[in-house]
Amino acid sequence: GKAITTAERPSNHFFNSTINNLAGNFTARNPNGSNTLGFDSGIVSVPNPQQTVVANNATSADISLQMAPGKKGTYYSYFNAFAIDIIAPEIVLTKQVQDAQGNDASAANVVLGQNLFYVIGFQNIGNETGAAQANG
Repeated sequence: GKAITTAERPSNHFFNSTINNLAGNFTARNPNGSNTLGFDSGIVSVPNPQQTVVANNATSADISLQMAPGKKGTYYSYFNAFAIDIIAPEIVLTKQVQDAQGNDASAANVVLGQNLFYVIGFQNIGNETGAAQANG
């Protein structure tokens, strides 16, 4: 139920005889005519924030093609492919400064010569496993 569009393929004229890839119009072809005789070919990235288009653990997805309201015409879909990246890491970085006893020193008054320790950490909260913490 979500409209998927790009700069080359607006929602009111998605099937517009465009040949594109993720970088935009694809012109490295022979022949490279501007009239594709109604032929469309393209690669479109489907944004999926918070898995609102395709949910985690989904085992199927429905794809529907339709004309924009008020548009008339005919199109024939004879080949579609749909690929989903199943690994979506989401890295959260943290940085803390601590005194020699391990107390938070980020807002503390410090003196010349006092040892401070930075604790740098990262955690992947996406669907790819992994977490680590480094002290130094």
